[in-house]
Amino acid sequence: MPPTPQLVDTPELHSKWHITFEIALGIGCIIVFIFALLVLLIVTNMNEELISELKATVRGQNKELKALRKIRRKNLEVRRMLLPKGDVGNRPGYGTVVTVVGNAYSKRNGRA
Repeated sequence: MPPTPQLVDTPELHSKWHITFEIALGIGCIIVFIFALLVLLIVTNMNEELISELKATVRGQNKELKALRKIRRKNLEVRRMLLPKGDVGNRPGYGTVVTVVGNAYSKRNGRA
């Protein structure tokens, strides 16, 4: 009965396999690292855009709130009217125009 051929683990074969495996593992790690950095960059960029939009929204709301506080402080009446563009009067229309009636109106007309 002939002996069965066996793979003998020589130091040369072992070292070549080890070096090839380590190189492949290193290249794989580098690719994963670059991909992770790319994802992180994209996410932070999106977050910056989102944060800037939120800041702009909050600023706009703060301006509206300040105006409303000023109106309330002076005891002014706020009327919201729907007016067509370029039209004066209280008819239904396209855009909302906020008019302030009260102390400011009488001061403007010289009655205060």
